[in-house]
Amino acid sequence: MNWRRVIYIAVIVFMAAMIFRNVPDTKQEPPQALVDQQVILHDFQQLEHSAYDGGKYQPDSIYFPYNYIGDRGDAFYLSIKNDEGITTLKYVLDRQPSGKMEYNLKNRWPDVTLPTDRFESYKFEDGKWACITAAEDVKR
Repeated sequence: MNWRRVIYIAVIVFMAAMIFRNVPDTKQEPPQALVDQQVILHDFQQLEHSAYDGGKYQPDSIYFPYNYIGDRGDAFYLSIKNDEGITTLKYVLDRQPSGKMEYNLKNRWPDVTLPTDRFESYKFEDGKWACITAAEDVKR
């Protein structure tokens, strides 16, 4: 038996295995949908949203951390107000088993206002959200 032939065959088999191991799978899963900031702003612009407790509260501000991308585990903050004062709600994005993203209320802080310079902030004025601080403003 020729040992050189065995070594060549072993090297060829090894190289073929490495090549086929690194070939990407042709059935790729579609990228998971992210929740854009504009979607959240639109959802919380509707005054009948459950966060406003049947009209007892009005929207005041929404705060997005600068590293917000809209994926599972990302948080954002909603400040709501009434005659008694302001309350800040912390929402965290979570993925349902169906794949749909939803907002889960994690914390509720009465009489807490967040600093606008640490977040991309939007103020509710005249029935619309107006940007107070954007990521571009902080970079300048």
